[in-house]
Amino acid sequence: MTYIFAVVVGLSIFIAGQIFVRFILDPIHNLKIIKGEIASTLIFNANRYGLAYQKTNLALDEPNLDKELIDAKIAGINKWNDELNEASDNTHALAGKLIECAEAIPFYESTSYLKLVPPKSNIIEAKSQLIGLSNSFSGVLQHQSGKRSKKICDLLSIVFSVD
Repeated sequence: MTYIFAVVVGLSIFIAGQIFVRFILDPIHNLKIIKGEIASTLIFNANRYGLAYQKTNLALDEPNLDKELIDAKIAGINKWNDELNEASDNTHALAGKLIECAEAIPFYESTSYLKLVPPKSNIIEAKSQLIGLSNSFSGVLQHQSGKRSKKICDLLSIVFSVD
């Protein structure tokens, strides 16, 4: 009888531990992974935020135009614009992932009180800043991009400098 009791107690402890790991620790860990992805994206795209999309302002009616040169210039402009679109889309997607991971954490307020995760208001503001950053591809907004990146890092307690 004591063997059965020991097995039941052991199994109960194992199940309780798995519930704790799956529903508490894993979501917190996933939020930390997203914070790392955000940091990586901010660093990787720091040279792209605040830059304007390029337009094709080619005078195609000029005589003696080299078609290969024009095609190469258009391909370069299209590649640049595609890179900006990709950076913008990735940044915008991270805003959604950030909210998704935060929502998966049960007892968020208690977890935040214990300083295991940033406060919910910081998550919401960081999401807004990420969306703003993803929409800030314009040469006149370059100074805002650096401020947004710094604010995101401050809100999420990400320690690195984009300056």
